[in-house]
Amino acid sequence: MKRIFVILMITCTTLVFAQSTTTSSDSVAAKNTISSKEIPADKLSNTTYQLVPIVKIYEVKDAYLVFYQSGEWDIAKVAFPKEWFKQGDTRGTMRNTPPKLDAFLTIFYTDGKFSNATISAPFNVQNSIWGVLENKDISQFMADDSFVLQY
Repeated sequence: MKRIFVILMITCTTLVFAQSTTTSSDSVAAKNTISSKEIPADKLSNTTYQLVPIVKIYEVKDAYLVFYQSGEWDIAKVAFPKEWFKQGDTRGTMRNTPPKLDAFLTIFYTDGKFSNATISAPFNVQNSIWGVLENKDISQFMADDSFVLQY
């Protein structure tokens, strides 16, 4: 009789312990779950972006010619007018990155249309990412206000 009582007590204790463990882990999971509330319409953004690695940046007389990775093995190029990167013009931005971080190009679109380009690269012109091209016609690669990255 004692044996049956002990087995019954162990079984009940195990079930109660298992129940409390499951409940506590469920409540932890519930606390870590992001609420499914909708974002208010006035907080939504119509801005999206695309980010691609930069292979090389050439400084030309009136532009920056950027070679970027467009797909797994392809390289595309685009020239951004230097005037876009002047103070007061919002179509272009240059960001300095640490030497160990690879250069990248970010293109922002608002309502599906080109908004601005950000070149993130080390400002040190001795860095191998930078180069200079002289007397080259790059008009065929010049970006305009309807620029779209090639993939």
